[in-house]
Amino acid sequence: PIKNQYNKNIGWVARKAPGGNPPKYLYSSGTKISHVLFGLRQYKFPIPFLCMVEGPLDAMWLDQHKFPAVALGGAHLSAIQEKILLSLPLTEVVLCFDNDKAGRIVDEDAKKRLNKYFVLSRIEFDAVRYKDVQDIRDPKILQEVIANRQLAW
Repeated sequence: PIKNQYNKNIGWVARKAPGGNPPKYLYSSGTKISHVLFGLRQYKFPIPFLCMVEGPLDAMWLDQHKFPAVALGGAHLSAIQEKILLSLPLTEVVLCFDNDKAGRIVDEDAKKRLNKYFVLSRIEFDAVRYKDVQDIRDPKILQEVIANRQLAW
């Protein structure tokens, strides 16, 4: 389920099996993913930091490993998602975007738009071995990657 900031169910998301044609994620008809931060409603604030990722499965993967995370639902931070973030009692946002061109673009955009409101950090991981946080299957390596995050300038 996809819930908005008021904990109202506004739609559903499913992941297509690998291969075939895009899109990778399928949303129920009428779902405006740009109006929510997927996964946000499960956290009780304050929290030490919030990881921001592209896809819902990335957010679920981090959450399973005890890292609070929300997904944009793609490689774009919408004005509504930015407004939701700004309403949260957060100090640090950790940028955990994919290791590809789209991930680098959303990373730069997020840094420009959010750096005056939060401490922004970003994770660094081996682009040859890992496309995104879900590819980091070893929990110890994932923990290390998050712990070694760097300030995003």
